[in-house]
Amino acid sequence: MQQICWFPLLWNGLRTGVALFFILWCQNALAGEYLWPLAAPKALTSTFGEYRPGRFHAGLDIKTWGKEGYPILAVDDGYVWRVRTSPWGYGKAIYFQLEDSYLAVYAHLSKFSEKIERVVASEQIRHGKFSVNLFLNPGQIRASRGDTLGYSGSTGIGYPHLHFEYRDRAGRATNPLLHGFKVKDTIPPTIQAVAFVPLDARSLVDGAHSAKALGLRWNDRKGRYLHSGSTSIQGRLGVAVKVYDRADASQLANRLAPFRLRLYVDGREVYQTRYTRIAYGVDWRQDEMGLVELDRNFELRAQGEGTFHNLYRLTGNRLSLYGKFKIGDGILYSGDKTSGRGMTLSPGYHLLRIEAEDVNGNRSSAEVSVLANTRPGVEGAAVESVGDSVYVTANIDCGSSSSVQVHISASKDGGVSWLDLKEFETSERAIRVGTLGHHGLYRVTVEDIFGETAFQTCAPQVIRTGSAPGSLLTCRADTYADFAVLEIRSERMLTEPPLVRIRPEKGDERVPVVTQTGPVAYEVVVESGPDQGRVLDVTILAVDLNGN
Repeated sequence: MQQICWFPLLWNGLRTGVALFFILWCQNALAGEYLWPLAAPKALTSTFGEYRPGRFHAGLDIKTWGKEGYPILAVDDGYVWRVRTSPWGYGKAIYFQLEDSYLAVYAHLSKFSEKIERVVASEQIRHGKFSVNLFLNPGQIRASRGDTLGYSGSTGIGYPHLHFEYRDRAGRATNPLLHGFKVKDTIPPTIQAVAFVPLDARSLVDGAHSAKALGLRWNDRKGRYLHSGSTSIQGRLGVAVKVYDRADASQLANRLAPFRLRLYVDGREVYQTRYTRIAYGVDWRQDEMGLVELDRNFELRAQGEGTFHNLYRLTGNRLSLYGKFKIGDGILYSGDKTSGRGMTLSPGYHLLRIEAEDVNGNRSSAEVSVLANTRPGVEGAAVESVGDSVYVTANIDCGSSSSVQVHISASKDGGVSWLDLKEFETSERAIRVGTLGHHGLYRVTVEDIFGETAFQTCAPQVIRTGSAPGSLLTCRADTYADFAVLEIRSERMLTEPPLVRIRPEKGDERVPVVTQTGPVAYEVVVESGPDQGRVLDVTILAVDLNGN
């Protein structure tokens, strides 16, 4: 709707003999020209884009201070397009078509205006039930800007409040805070934590396959949130952030969603999310509301870490929240080269910065240091006695480093205490060290230039002298999207890592690499695929220091 606004021109503070007028053409859809939809003090309990189980929050939840009955106002001229009543969901709701073709939705009302109430009551009586869904003719119930359409309540679901949506001409839920429905907000967002999320079986965070959240603290001197220390990452990973905003009138009670999130790596912007609009759809190919689990991190929430926003875009994410950033953007590659989208990090330390901003431009930032590094490894450690000499052999993986430090130590008390025997640099893939003296147990440790280590213990093979004192091994499986991690624990020290054989439902048997993670703890990564079937048969063989 357009209006012609007239006002007289004053010249030197006096009205001239001939009145002069300017004509101003005003478009009501411009930001700031709608009325606030509730006749109550402006305050929010929830904002656009917040997480709800299985969906996004599609509008604003406006605070009614625990009360019902505040008048619900027409934000501009228009007509009632749809009225719905239900004991669930939106409860009593009005869909009000504005003259600029946008749609205002008011939900959880206690009652409608008299004119709307008469139409609804008639339809309820005709159908003999409470729940009705009426579509009205454009001229049937018109309302002018500021007219009362109904009254706030708590029907459907939830505590007393007004749920308000603003939908564009295509029927997409649009962030009302961007279109004039603002509240006073002078408080920048709070960034609580940053998390790193391994995205495949070969990816690690501080040596672990599971996502890891890092707590942050505000630093007054630097004016940002910081995490002490550095985090080691390897492989293909995503970054996620736990953040909330507050607004002045409800700052003590309500945590709100941010509007914009940015990820920078070494000063370069690699990802951005803006919560502007989200589409409803009649089927899964059009609907975006149900894609919330691709924007938020499911794994971290399952771990009990709370709600994190993903700062990377995975396959299947059709949401229109990311501007120029496409599938694969935001993903970090440490040690792995990518020919597609995402960012490859060279070995060494990198600075990540996350920025969070609300609609009013209040902004916070957080910084985290990461070490991009393919960790070193030790495999096949073995001991061989030749006369008076003992030889230790092992296969060494230097990871991202050109060379590593190798430490060999020995124990005569089954691993309770250790004596360092040798230390030297090597860039070879295998070592063979002799004349170490006879000890019961040996340990090969490698350390790279960044101080990251790996180790493996071994002992000479012995002939079994008696029966085993109880069970030797326990095993637990942690399952992920397309792989599993077997955690093997021995009751006693072993002569070498367990031998693991995996027999899939389909395909050939394979022997995976076993990584030692503790004196009696080992780990095996089992990758799955559709060509292997749903069941894997796992056999684990191990020998302790007594030959059991």
